[in-house]
Amino acid sequence: MTINQKTSEWTLFACISIGAIIGAFILGYTVAEMLTNTNTINKTQNTPSTNSLNAFLHKQTETPQTKPFQELSDFNLHGSHFARTLALHEILIQADTKSLQQYWDEVSNFESEQFRQQIQESILQRWIMLNPLAALAAVTAEENNTKRTNLMKIVFQEWSFMDLNALLQYAEDVDLVTKEIVASSILQARVDLSPNELRLYTRFLDNEWLVFEYIDGLVVQPEIEWKKFLNDYRDQLDQLSENQFKVLQHLAHSWVIHSGVAAFQKMRDTLPPTFSLYETTVGVSYKLLDTAPNLAIDLVVDRIQREQDRAYNALAVELINEWSKVDSVGAFNHTKGIDARSLRQKLQNWAIINWSRIDPVTLMQEIENLPLRLQTFAHMRVLSEFFYKSPHQALPMLYDITPGSTTHREVAKSLAGGWIQQDLESALEWIKTDQSIDNFRDEVMVSALQDLAETNSRLALQTALQLPLVERKPGMESNVVKWVAYRGYLDEAISLLPQVRSGITRSHAYDSVIQRLLEQDDTDRALNLFFELSKIESEALQQPLATLARKSPNLLYDALEQIEDVVVQAEAARLLYYHNKKDGRFAETELEHLYKLIQSQPKSRMNRAFDRMHEIMKENR
Repeated sequence: MTINQKTSEWTLFACISIGAIIGAFILGYTVAEMLTNTNTINKTQNTPSTNSLNAFLHKQTETPQTKPFQELSDFNLHGSHFARTLALHEILIQADTKSLQQYWDEVSNFESEQFRQQIQESILQRWIMLNPLAALAAVTAEENNTKRTNLMKIVFQEWSFMDLNALLQYAEDVDLVTKEIVASSILQARVDLSPNELRLYTRFLDNEWLVFEYIDGLVVQPEIEWKKFLNDYRDQLDQLSENQFKVLQHLAHSWVIHSGVAAFQKMRDTLPPTFSLYETTVGVSYKLLDTAPNLAIDLVVDRIQREQDRAYNALAVELINEWSKVDSVGAFNHTKGIDARSLRQKLQNWAIINWSRIDPVTLMQEIENLPLRLQTFAHMRVLSEFFYKSPHQALPMLYDITPGSTTHREVAKSLAGGWIQQDLESALEWIKTDQSIDNFRDEVMVSALQDLAETNSRLALQTALQLPLVERKPGMESNVVKWVAYRGYLDEAISLLPQVRSGITRSHAYDSVIQRLLEQDDTDRALNLFFELSKIESEALQQPLATLARKSPNLLYDALEQIEDVVVQAEAARLLYYHNKKDGRFAETELEHLYKLIQSQPKSRMNRAFDRMHEIMKENR
């Protein structure tokens, strides 16, 4: 082949290749143009919200808006939650601190609670990135306490992600309530941290106890941790903060779960003799009540056997009462293993009381299997429940029971209590006139009014006010107030006092509330009630004065100068002097002061009553 032939062949090949390339380019351009047109058509037909979104965002960036979220609240402008969320984020990305404050003020007035919360959370997330303290200032201005707390949690959770150390530094100097919110927010948000890290941070905030609430099985070696806690706080065991004490309770609970009741005696051995384990026992036993009620009872019974404090007996009753409301049979059966007879019988009585209320049919079937003493009691409780729930049906049965017997008394009171809530007038008429209850009529009336007060204290009071007064006896309304206070509704009881009739009735009513306030260490309100009573009652003050002198002698001594009536002041001094002149409570100078106050007033009728009362008290000791 010659050179000229090769050259012509290469020329032909080059021309063909160039033609193919040009053709491919033209074809590709044409197809691309067609696809572009098709996509444009599809977008126009299928996603109109995108155009409205773009227009909305363009409007926000090009035209200053004073209320950018007004349009955002209109769901129809966006067509989907995603589009609206995207628009929201685009607004916030461009926002500065000043704009965020304006946005916050705007959305605070939105009617939709759900939409407002969504927007506020997003604003806070952005705000915290720019200025956490400014965001916090905005949420703390919220007047509603629940909303404010929830918003604060959002701030602290986001802040803990962004800069945990800065958050801890801020929280070091805040109030106790805010510290707890910070600690709980960290626990909720920072699930990436180890339990030990969470305990370290919450301990710094004096809220380590919260970690035990969030994480189960946190303590692997409770005995070691207990001893470490004591070493850390050895010099301040008698001054532990409330939250530090909660940590101690959680460690004790973990130890009991791990080692049983015997763990508590080991705890006792590690503590100073003056440190009481009662409050720790209360916390641990109530925590056990939800998961291991049998262990809760065993723990308290063990404490009763080892400690002198009678409060443990009352705690055992509280626990068996709560357990038997949920599982009467289980609670009753567990009491069979208690060695102490009197305690066993008391707890069994409470279990049967709740058993008769929850499942009287089963109790009736089991009565023959109970000890003889309990058979009689169980019969009485089942009858009482029937009489309470069906008074009209049960009334004829009342007259078949031996009059005046314990069973007769109890079922009559139950019948009256159930009847008075179903038909007030006819129940009152029966209580006033039925001859079978002549010997304990007042007892039945008091019980019926107490049952009525459980559901309607004001109606019970008004009913009692309509009953006639009996000479030298307090009116029935004082029993209503006493019952309401005993049940723990002290504010309600105090609100009833102005309606109580004067004299001994008012004195007894005030005294019952004062007693409960003193038991709850609410000494200020107790003293204020006494001062209030002393201004409206001149002589009927014996009972509340005796209560203050007996239960809070130091409180009454310090308040002597505030008692305006010099006669009442002298009577208070007399009681304090008689009760405490030999027990070392007051110094000699204080006793001399009391004696001078006594001598400053002549013997009054109330003085003589106090003298007689004192003699009776000494005889009854």
